Amino acid sequence: MSTVKNKTLTIGNFHVSLDRLLWSLEVWKKESTVEIESAAKEFMQGEFQQSKVIKFTSSVCTWGRIQRIYPNIIRGNNGEFPSEVLTAALRTAYHSSRDDIAIEAVESITGFGISSASKHLRFIDPNRFAVLDSRYNETLGFSLNPAGYSFFLKELRLLALNLRKMKPKQFGSLTLADIENVLFFSVQPDSRKKYA
Repeated sequence: MSTVKNKTLTIGNFHVSLDRLLWSLEVWKKESTVEIESAAKEFMQGEFQQSKVIKFTSSVCTWGRIQRIYPNIIRGNNGEFPSEVLTAALRTAYHSSRDDIAIEAVESITGFGISSASKHLRFIDPNRFAVLDSRYNETLGFSLNPAGYSFFLKELRLLALNLRKMKPKQFGSLTLADIENVLFFSVQPDSRKKYA
C-alpha cells in the first residue's frame, strides 16, 4: 500500500523521500513524449493504417530502448508486423476498465512481454497507464505479469495521489506515466547512493 509519512512516500516495499523525487524530476527534465502520444491518439481514433501502427511501435521501441524486440515481433508473427492485431489489442486495452485485461490484450501478441506492452499502453493513455519495467521487478518486487501490472498501477496511483496531497507544484500537471518516469530515476542505483 502506498503511504506518506514525514515527506516520505512508499510504493510496495520502497520508501522514497520527496527530495529524492524532486531530484529525479530534475534529472528526468520531462522527456518530450508529445510526438509519440499524438501518433498514438491519431491511430487510435482514426481509420486503421498499417504504416502509422508500424511507425508508432518503432517510436515506442526507440523511446523505451527496446529496439531488440521489433525483429522478434516480426519473427514471431510469420515474418510480418501484426499491425491489425496490435491495433485491435490497443483499442481493447484502451476501452477496458480492468488493467489486467488491458495489459493481457497487448502482451498476448507474440514478441511482446509485460514491459514492452506497458510501454505501448503508456502512450495510448498516459493518465491511466505507466511502464512496468524489469527495474521495478528487481528493486520493488512487482511481478512481470498481468496481476503484477494491475497491482503496480494501483500502487503507483496511490503514490501519485499522496504525492499531490503533499502539494509540490512541480508534480501538479504530470500524468501518471510522467510520475512513473520520475520514480524510475529514483530507483536507479545512482539515485539510491545519493539518497541512501
